[in-house]
Amino acid sequence: MVAGVSAHLKQGFFLMKGGYEYTLLLGLAGLSVAFTGPGRFSVDALLSFGLGELHWGLLALAAGVVAGGIQLAARRPPRRRRTRPDGVSINQRRVQAP
Repeated sequence: MVAGVSAHLKQGFFLMKGGYEYTLLLGLAGLSVAFTGPGRFSVDALLSFGLGELHWGLLALAAGVVAGGIQLAARRPPRRRRTRPDGVSINQRRVQAP
């Protein structure tokens, strides 16, 4: 969610143009597992954990939205590149040859 909003939302939907299509697909795939629960050949089914109900999916969705919102609120804008009049970046470190 954070990558989709912070880096890809401005580019539009389609991945070919740098959009958020793939990040949305990954988020929806994760939510589908949370809503449907583990399969019958999983460790959860072997241990009799019933985690595939509506409330678990809603809990996963709410936790993802809250955690993503915290990350987006805490991020800093990227540092602006400063350049000298001759066009050389001031932020770059000079590497000296041995």
